[in-house]
Amino acid sequence: MKSAKRWLYRGTGVLVAGLLAANLATFALAHEGDPTLIHGCVSRATGQVRVVGPEESCRRVETALDWTEQGLTAVTVRADSGTALAEFNSSVDVFCLPGERRTGGGFDLRIPAGLQVVRNAPISGIFDGVNVEGWGILVSNPSAEDVTDVTVYAMCASS
Repeated sequence: MKSAKRWLYRGTGVLVAGLLAANLATFALAHEGDPTLIHGCVSRATGQVRVVGPEESCRRVETALDWTEQGLTAVTVRADSGTALAEFNSSVDVFCLPGERRTGGGFDLRIPAGLQVVRNAPISGIFDGVNVEGWGILVSNPSAEDVTDVTVYAMCASS
C-alpha cells in the first residue's frame, strides 16, 4: 500500500510540473496584453497572419506582430535578382531592412523546361548582429544553360 501511495504522489508531482511547464511555455508566446494595439500571429511557414486578442498566445510556429490602429506607416517592396546556374540548385534571397517586418513575398521567373522552384518561402537571418526577415526561393536548374532574370520580392513593413 505504501508503494502505491508513493507512486501516486510521484505521478501527481510529475503531472503538476508538466502542467506548470506547459503554462509557462504558452505565456512566453503571449502578447504584451496592450489593448491599444492590434495583435496578430504570423505563420513562419506561410507568412499568413491571424488576428488575436491582447491576452492570446501565438502558436510555436508563429511570430507575434503588433501594430497600432493607424496601421503600418509604410510598406516597401524590396527586390533582388539572381541567376539559376546551369546544372545547379541556386538560392535567390531578399531581406527587409533592420526594424522592418516581412509581410509577404514572391518571385518572378520565366520557367523554361526542366526548371523547378523547390522553395518559395519566408526566411530570416542575422546581419551585423541584428535579426532580419525576408523572402527566398531555391531554383533547381538541370539544364546546361544559366537562366537569368530570377527576381525575388519581399514586402517589408515599418511602423
